[in-house]
Amino acid sequence: MIKFFRKIRERLLTENKFSKYLLYAIGEIVLVVIGILIALQINNANEIQKTELRNTKNLKSLVEELKSNKVTITKNLNTVRNQISNSLHHIDSLSNPDYEIADLETYFLHSQNDLGPISINSVATTSLSELVSSGGYSEIASDSIKGSVSEYQRQINDLDKSISAFQTYWNNIELPYTIDHHSLLDMWLKEQHVDLKKTEKQIERKLPDFKRNIRYFPVQMDAYKNNRAYANMYVLRFFELSRILESIETLDSSVDKLTEKIIEVLEE
Repeated sequence: MIKFFRKIRERLLTENKFSKYLLYAIGEIVLVVIGILIALQINNANEIQKTELRNTKNLKSLVEELKSNKVTITKNLNTVRNQISNSLHHIDSLSNPDYEIADLETYFLHSQNDLGPISINSVATTSLSELVSSGGYSEIASDSIKGSVSEYQRQINDLDKSISAFQTYWNNIELPYTIDHHSLLDMWLKEQHVDLKKTEKQIERKLPDFKRNIRYFPVQMDAYKNNRAYANMYVLRFFELSRILESIETLDSSVDKLTEKIIEVLEE
């Protein structure tokens, strides 16, 4: 084919038909340009298809992660709500003048299972991190989904900050107070889920005269009953837990909205 066009060009030049040669040359250039444009269009179409497939894969992976996180978030909501309820009940018990000291002491030994530090399960972020780090975020065609992804990231960070704030409160305020005024040893021994035989063997190594039915260090009631410092401490606890609850509820709403938007796009 190349030899054929070359012969035509040589013949036109030999016959001094320059104008015809010029038209031929222009036509040849146009054909080359058209060929290049077609090749570019095919290549662009292939790249667009690859991007769409990659985007679909990323969104499917993210929506599965969101569904899994929805289960985790629901469990976390129940945990925090129970902690808030238990904390309020705890303060109410301490403020009740009709509560007998003996009853309150027993209550303390059993209530700590429902109080203390809080355990929040982390949400999975593997698919989200891969989406952002791989450049998949910029390939998302929907601005609405992009905005929801950014909001979802922000809510995760806000929850982490809320949990960190509660951990700081626990480590710096409540735990030191508990160590100073509460008998962790008696509480440990009285916990119903502890294997008492195993506990006795562990304690006897350090306390030869260990007796399970006595209280080694009775609870200091003055540190709890109608105590302003302790009441203030639990007010702080309530605020920190409420902050966590608000963060989880906001994250829960964000997960629902993002999941709905992604599914809507995938079904188009």
